[in-house]
Amino acid sequence: VVEIANCYPQALYFQRNEITDESWYYFRIDFPHAAPTVRNTFTGGQVAAASEFKKRLLGMAAGAVFTGSGGQLDRIMKDQLYGLKTVETIDFIGYSRTHGAYVFGDLAVRGGVLEKANAEDYFEFNKLRLKTLQKSIKLAIAPTNEGYRQEWLDWLWTCFGAQGVIGLAFWFGSLFAEQIRAEFQSFPFLEVTGEAGAGKSTLLMFLWKLLGRPDEEGKDPSKMSKAGLRRWLAQVSGMPLVMLEADRSDAAGGGHGKAFDWDEFKPMFNGGSLGVTGVKTAGNETHEPPFRGTLVISQNATVAASEAIMTRIVKLHFVRPEVTSASRAAADNLNHLAALDVSHFLLMAAKAEHAVLEVFRERVKAHEATLRGLNQIRVERIIKNHAQLMALVDALRLVVPLTEHQFATVQQTLMTMALERQAAALPAETPLAA
Repeated sequence: VVEIANCYPQALYFQRNEITDESWYYFRIDFPHAAPTVRNTFTGGQVAAASEFKKRLLGMAAGAVFTGSGGQLDRIMKDQLYGLKTVETIDFIGYSRTHGAYVFGDLAVRGGVLEKANAEDYFEFNKLRLKTLQKSIKLAIAPTNEGYRQEWLDWLWTCFGAQGVIGLAFWFGSLFAEQIRAEFQSFPFLEVTGEAGAGKSTLLMFLWKLLGRPDEEGKDPSKMSKAGLRRWLAQVSGMPLVMLEADRSDAAGGGHGKAFDWDEFKPMFNGGSLGVTGVKTAGNETHEPPFRGTLVISQNATVAASEAIMTRIVKLHFVRPEVTSASRAAADNLNHLAALDVSHFLLMAAKAEHAVLEVFRERVKAHEATLRGLNQIRVERIIKNHAQLMALVDALRLVVPLTEHQFATVQQTLMTMALERQAAALPAETPLAA
């Protein structure tokens, strides 16, 4: 008897990314000593050659050495890979329209049912086996409502009033953006502006905690490369992507800097393409990921862009409030909440997917009719955007106990915002200069 490895590699399943035509074998490496089990991937080439297998094994598990020959590896792999099950993959977190499932790290929701990842790191829904390849985003989600702090809604209302609930409705609606775009062809952008110290960061960081992302606010796109921006926009599905202070021109440096071009983001309104990249094959295949998230623009200055962009935006403007002892305490409470105190909200919303979309379908047409009845709003897109948010506030009540007064105030605020957006998008109604 001759030892050919000081550990035991076991092939668990085959996983494949259909879009990029990449595939991997997922292995579990066990040791005879006290070292923990290691799980990771091998490519087809690494499984086929003993020298490559040896290198990959050493690279993924400390001290794991394979000393066998190519023939011995072939014999082991022939037995282990025969009839191996296949797991489908996605390269983002959030809602997968193809599979009709929400995937959040080691938790997933499909058809209102919560599933946990099994011991082999994938989810099994009847005949569907699914996992995400996205590892750069870590979520802190409370799987049960034990310890869920419902009083956050009162603190949010005390600090931000109706505008805070509208921001909440947008975060909530983002979870269903893929489904809404599939049926209604669009989902609005959200603009959050205001004076320094008006509480924008406090609001955004709290709303992120509801989705299980602590210490998140957003990213400054001017600090990203073009490829980095595209990858960042493709990382999530059914979640907001917050752009911080994007619209800055270099006026201080002599005005040579190029202001941020919002028109590049027009296709995202309809879930369009994020750009085209080539796939590493001998053919002419390309990869063109759609925009699956929602766009939030947060900055001190108001967005100045073309009419096409202005009519895609729902705007929240915050002024520095008169601070009272109650509002200061409420803001402190929101800041001190941990993501695990409130992130069960994400699972409550995802489980209520069917009921939320039913309410949304039922109410959005009624709100569109109400806004058309105002006569002052002439841009159909503005009506559609604000009606969608009003319908999301209706659906939000399935998950969050809004009072009648809060609900009525929020809906009235959204109607006022629609009128203001009409005035901002088409300020002078003058013909274009030749």
